Amino acid sequence: TCWKQSKGQDDEEFFKGLSQLGAGYTHYLRRNPHGARTLMERGLSRILPHAPKHHGVDIDALAAEVRSHAEAIGAAERAGKTMPEIASPIIR
Repeated sequence: TCWKQSKGQDDEEFFKGLSQLGAGYTHYLRRNPHGARTLMERGLSRILPHAPKHHGVDIDALAAEVRSHAEAIGAAERAGKTMPEIASPIIR
């Protein structure tokens, strides 16, 4: 909702990035490593310009966690292994 309401405004990319992160973790839960990693990386590219904090979100901390998850998923995918166990980040 925030992404759609911010179309054409400064926060559009930020909210689109958060939405993509959520979609990435949805793909993770559905055991789709390619979709999970791809959407996590796209989401990161959209929220990182807003670092270190934006709307109370610690972008640096969130990005570090998501990046480590995306890298672990990618490594497992390349090795032909099952996806690693990760916990979705909590945005406070």
